[in-house]
Amino acid sequence: MVGKNVSFITSDLGFGDAAKGSIVDFLCRKYNINLVVRFGGSGNCAHNVVEPSGRHHEFSQFGSGTLIPGNKTLLSRHVLVEPLALQNEEIHLQEIGIKDAYSRLFIDGSCRIITPFDIIVSAIREEQRGNNPHGSAQSGIGERMARSFDPFSDTMYFYDFSGSVKSIKRKLEDVQSYFILNGFSNYQDRLDIDLDKTAARYKQVFDSVGVLDTRQTNRVIKDNRAVFEGHQGVLLDENYGFHPHTTWSTTTKSNAVSLLEAADVEEKPVVLGLTRAYSHRHGAGPFPTHDTYLGFLEEPHNSDFSGQGKFRKGWLDLNLLKYAITANGGVDYLAISHVDVLNKLEEWKICTSYANGALVIPKDMAEQENNTKTLSDIKPYYNYVKSGNVVNFLQDKLDTTVVIRSFGKSANDKVMTERF
Repeated sequence: MVGKNVSFITSDLGFGDAAKGSIVDFLCRKYNINLVVRFGGSGNCAHNVVEPSGRHHEFSQFGSGTLIPGNKTLLSRHVLVEPLALQNEEIHLQEIGIKDAYSRLFIDGSCRIITPFDIIVSAIREEQRGNNPHGSAQSGIGERMARSFDPFSDTMYFYDFSGSVKSIKRKLEDVQSYFILNGFSNYQDRLDIDLDKTAARYKQVFDSVGVLDTRQTNRVIKDNRAVFEGHQGVLLDENYGFHPHTTWSTTTKSNAVSLLEAADVEEKPVVLGLTRAYSHRHGAGPFPTHDTYLGFLEEPHNSDFSGQGKFRKGWLDLNLLKYAITANGGVDYLAISHVDVLNKLEEWKICTSYANGALVIPKDMAEQENNTKTLSDIKPYYNYVKSGNVVNFLQDKLDTTVVIRSFGKSANDKVMTERF
């Protein structure tokens, strides 16, 4: 059984979209947990939570427990804050009845800022790639991270907003000038935004939330049992994903573990690996078990929008699940969502091996690229499994207990095994 002071780390074992928001909300309700710690990502997250009443919110930067009265969010230093998206998200929370979201939000002052210019340039780069897209969500993460390594680029952190609106505007002007002087002078019209309005909105956000230094962040983590909410999926990780179709961030559990260690938390967290009952991928990149036959499966929260590209569905791939678990440094248990779709077919195909090629845990980008080529060229071998036996089949093949089965959108649609 899980100890009363133990925190949870959620790790998406796919390419994202593994019901992180729904599972985080469920864990908070089930265990009376009042703190969600975001340990990566930015405004590109789309974690959907639907209450039994039908109230729905797509969480981007606020923690997915925010619909629960009193549940707090901590944006750790690993989160890239996008203040304008954060403000828009708070407005929607207000509209659905959450009037105190800002007062329950705490942000580490050392969080890096994604500016509108990062987002604009991200979209321009994807346009320039033409028929060879990266599959980017065009959220500006890549641009912001790239600027972190350039000594000539001005860096913005959340604590910079403690100054005046004029000082914030000057920093925005520096970022704007950086892009104009570094290859985007022909796009000055697109980079021409209302700096006064943007700076004022940044200041509004800063003045509305709790801003923490490192010591205070550590204290909040140490004093509260938390659910650490992951972002994207392990298969998109900057070090273990399939280059070039990766994100500029660490999507494994390591950032969450480092936050717990920095806070001197003694209790070992429970690492929960998340997967759907079938495979899926949003955007470009190899996907060996993709099958258009599964197009009949409904996808209410994902669309084929122009940024990432089509949302593809495929048969569950045990090889990729095993790879993700290893890259993540292991998981303690599994949570499987979309279990309700299994009854739509009598049998499900599950990829258990590849006819040619094998994946390795990469030590460098060259090996990441080799993995990408391998995944692009392989032929999957399938087992046919009766619908009612799929979960047990996964437990046996992965040697990991499935402790949460999700049959629908809300917390009421989830079943937890007694062994947990």
